[in-house]
Amino acid sequence: MPVLPAAPGDRGPRVGAVQDLLHRAGQPADITGAYTAATQQTVRDFQRRSGLPATGAVDEETWRALVPAPPA
Repeated sequence: MPVLPAAPGDRGPRVGAVQDLLHRAGQPADITGAYTAATQQTVRDFQRRSGLPATGAVDEETWRALVPAPPA
């Protein structure tokens, strides 16, 4: 399944999903559907905590870290 990136300036349901997943992961995030500077910083913080490159943009690796693994 292809993963769509999300980056500063993006808007819409994909960004809202990123913000919701960040919130569920314990990162403070407003769920607005707009990829703001605050969202970018929250993504960077999450990436650092997860051992990922802290780019502030959501790539495939970041999506995989955000989405909980399905039960076995």
